[in-house]
Amino acid sequence: MHKTVDVELINTALAKRLQPFDLSAQSIADVQYGLTEASLRGIDTHGVRLLDCYLKELAGGRANPIPEFKLHQRMPSAATLDADGSLGIVAGMHAMRCAVDTAKTQGIAAVAVKNSNHYGAASIYTLYAVKQGMIGLTFSNTDALIAPFNGIEAMLGTNPISMAAPGANGDIFCLDMACSQVAYSKVKYLMAQGEPVDETCMHTSPNDGQVGALKGVGGYKGMGLTLMVQILTAILTGSLMDHQMSHLYEEPYDQPRQVSHFMIAINIAAFISPDAFESSLSALFKSIRDSTRADPDVSILVPGDLEQQQYRQRTTEGIPLSPAEYQLLFE
Repeated sequence: MHKTVDVELINTALAKRLQPFDLSAQSIADVQYGLTEASLRGIDTHGVRLLDCYLKELAGGRANPIPEFKLHQRMPSAATLDADGSLGIVAGMHAMRCAVDTAKTQGIAAVAVKNSNHYGAASIYTLYAVKQGMIGLTFSNTDALIAPFNGIEAMLGTNPISMAAPGANGDIFCLDMACSQVAYSKVKYLMAQGEPVDETCMHTSPNDGQVGALKGVGGYKGMGLTLMVQILTAILTGSLMDHQMSHLYEEPYDQPRQVSHFMIAINIAAFISPDAFESSLSALFKSIRDSTRADPDVSILVPGDLEQQQYRQRTTEGIPLSPAEYQLLFE
């Protein structure tokens, strides 16, 4: 049975679990934000549940707790960040902060990240940009879990894509999607709980506790999305391809995975009045939400609505933790 815990108590417990690894105060704050923001928005597969994996990365040496970031800025609005093997959330937040700061004067900025690790939920970075009044985009490559169109061997990553933009009065567009039909971590969790898995999302059935190669979204065109992300991350930074990368949840935990990311921040004021943009976006949302429903009892939603509902509820009521998650944090 899950226990519901206030986010501040979780943040305190997270800091306590991370302190033995000598992370900086900023790094701890980034991990706290990354894990609790995802859980508050109902993205439990990429929230507090990931702490166990990240602790193994720190303990084993896969993740460097005290990285020396190197930002190579060849042009005013573009840079490459060598993350020095840091936790992915720490590298990702540093990169998006750099992008946002540069976009304040340049209008738009992109930061490509290499030598990183798993960076959690993609939307934590794009929502950070929104909180600064900007549009955010991010991509990351991952270890190969998806079979290519008409293939059965896992060759492509689930390679998340996120874009977020601010509307009026707290309205937010937030797309956060993987390029697979179902998240690997969700399949893994369902199997661990003995719950049924939709095998139509996989090319092979679960066997002896193993997850088969996942199917990508959108067939041939969906495979193009996966490759697009790999081009913007692995190839642009000269990093490992998806199929060359070690698996997030498997040993070795003492070897860097060399994950790569891509961050973009867009200063709305460089193109249009921010107020006009936000009003137009919310007006578009309203026209979609108010359009004729196929099922009159089911609301029409835009990307981000479900997560915003979860955020409001969990901010008040707390975040549900599984027995294993609760034990890791508090026992």
